[in-house]
This record gives sequence, C-alpha cells and structure tokens, in this order.
Amino acid sequence: MKPCWQDIEKLDGMQIRVLQLIKGLDIGNRNGGSDKFGLELTKALKLIGVQVSLACLNRFDTEIEQDNLALLHDLSIPVFFIDGKSTLLKINSPQLAAYCSQYSINVINSHFQVGTLTAIRARRFGYRGKIIRTAHIDKEWGDGAVPWLLRQVFTKYIFPLKTDLQVGVSQNIVKTINSYPGTRLSKRMAKLVYNGILRKWFEPIPNKKYSSGPQKVIGAIGLLIERKGYDYLIAAMPKVLERFPESNLIIVGEGDYRQVLEMQISELKLSKNVALLGRQSDVRCWLEKMDLFVLPSLVEGLPTVIIESMARGVPVITTNIPGNDELVINEETGWLAYPRSSVDLAAKILKALDDPIMYEKISAQAFTKARELTIEKAAKRYAELYNHLLNIKA
Repeated sequence: MKPCWQDIEKLDGMQIRVLQLIKGLDIGNRNGGSDKFGLELTKALKLIGVQVSLACLNRFDTEIEQDNLALLHDLSIPVFFIDGKSTLLKINSPQLAAYCSQYSINVINSHFQVGTLTAIRARRFGYRGKIIRTAHIDKEWGDGAVPWLLRQVFTKYIFPLKTDLQVGVSQNIVKTINSYPGTRLSKRMAKLVYNGILRKWFEPIPNKKYSSGPQKVIGAIGLLIERKGYDYLIAAMPKVLERFPESNLIIVGEGDYRQVLEMQISELKLSKNVALLGRQSDVRCWLEKMDLFVLPSLVEGLPTVIIESMARGVPVITTNIPGNDELVINEETGWLAYPRSSVDLAAKILKALDDPIMYEKISAQAFTKARELTIEKAAKRYAELYNHLLNIKA
C-alpha cells in the first residue's frame, strides 16, 4: 500500500518496535479523544515506517470497533486485546509482557492512566523495554476523593519515577507534570507534543461565509459526559433564541450523560430547537453544517475537535480553561467564555452571530493556526522521541 502522505520521509532502518496502548476502539461511543488520537497516531507512525502495533485494554464487539479493526488490518497493523474479567486482573496480567517479548517490542506508549499502570506492571513479568506515557488531560483520574488519592500516589510519584518519558499534549499539561515531586526526583522533564489531525481535514481550503439568514446552526461534538459542560450550552439557548428564534443546537455524540441532557431539554421546552444526534459516522459532514462550533468543557487537554472545526473554517467558542486557551485566542482565533456560565456562553454566541466581519476574519485566522497541528507532524515528533530513548540514529 502506498503512503497517502507523500511528503513524509520514510525513516528507513529504524529499529523501533512500538506498541500504542489505548482503552479501546469504540471511538465516539465508549472511547473518546485520547483513544482516537492513539489510533490515528498508530496509523501515522506506520505510514512513516515505524514498526507499530496497537493494544487495547477493552473489547466492545461493536460496529465501530469492527470498522476500526478493518482499517488497521488494511494497514497491516497488528492489534492485541488484553483479556481479563476485571481491570485489576488486566493490570496484573502477564499477557502484555508476553506479547512484547514475542514481537520484540521495545517501546510501550500508553495514552491513559490504567494503561500506564499496566505497562509498569509488565516489567514484573519480564518486559525490559521503554515506557512512555502521554497525558491527555491535567486533572487525571477524574473528580472525587478516590481520584484525588490516585493523583497523589500514581500521577505525582509513581508515573514520573517508573516511566522513561512523559509527554503532555499541551503546554499546561507539561507544566503540571513538571511540577510533580516525582518528576523533580526523576530529573526527567516532560516533553510537549501537540495533538494533531489528518492533513485531509484542511482540503479543500474552506471559504466560510457568514450566513445572513435567520436560522443559525450552533453545534457541538463529543462524548456526552459531565465534564464536557453541555448542560451550560443548553441553558444558554433560551437567550440565543430571543435574538435568533429560528436557530438550532445540534450535539453529535453519545454517552452516559444523555438522559440528564434530555431531561434538561424537556424542562426548558427546547425540543424543537435542540437535538442530541447520537454518534454519527461522518463527523466532518455535520461540522460543515454548523455556523458556530461550541465546546463548553470544564476540563480539557488539547481538544482535536477544536482543531477539526478550525480546519473546516467553522468559528469556535469554547471555555477559557487550560488547553482550550492554547488553541483559541479570544477574538483572534475564536471566542473564550467563562466556564460554568451559561450567561457568558450565550453572550459570546450572540457576539459571534452579530458581527459578520469578525466572524469571517476569525474563521480565516483560525484555519491558519490549525494548519500547524497535524497528526503527521505529531508522528514524526514521537518517532524522534522513541529514537532518542533507544539511542537510535534515524
């Protein structure tokens, strides 16, 4: 198969044998952005000549998973599922070490916390290669007392001391990792590698024009989970509808928070103007229907969905939180709203829809910024880091 990215130089002679470790391949349903990035990075590494395989902690037997498995098969990328009746058994399973020994894997690159623990435990069963962890969010493990404890023990001490390299997908994450006591003790500072998207997202070059009609389409894409903040976006809609009564909000994605959002839509009597579309196979098609893309997250790493929106010329409104603010510069490449504020979110939406000149200017400026953030560029940077760890000359 010919590489589809002709301008990427093959790194011939490279002796890296890397295993990317993600939660699963049910992307957009049970698995989110970090898994999607791990999958795309795997494919990109293959196409620049790296010997790469993919390991998943979970098997879901869904149509989405089967489609992704077929794509990986077409690229001759091996896929390995870790078996076990519970997460704890998978963490302590010898399977990962055995797989790495059988296929001479010398780098495991984990994209989630449990995966990192699994890679570290593999050393108990004989794995002697390097371990890299990519942190996709700064507040790892989630909210609550137990996640807090896990951060104190694993994120701040064990991960920095027991892995060979930590990578952050944003400047904020790198800064956070480098502040940990374990990182200072290990004297191994984290590296920055931005997330990226396929170059094909930028083709053809968008020419987004402000729609002068009364009906505006405001959209969001992502897992329906609490930290995405969709309840604040829905709560902002009554104010938006006062000014643009024929507008619609569409949210693409699925998740455990659906029922909560459905109840909110019903209580606010917004069923005619707000639609939860579930998972959609052609995200780009839906994105291009939108006049505005809104991501009201409470916590983020470096959302690739913002980059995808910028790549298609769709102006972005997002919350002013770490990660988002590295992509969106207020009133230059988008608009930043206060987190947890439906009032400010509505104000920013109205501001964007009331200023055609600013709307088109931001669309163009955001596209230029996003062009630097490709998965191809990220793959080459990861290959350089693998080389450095293994002392291999590319």
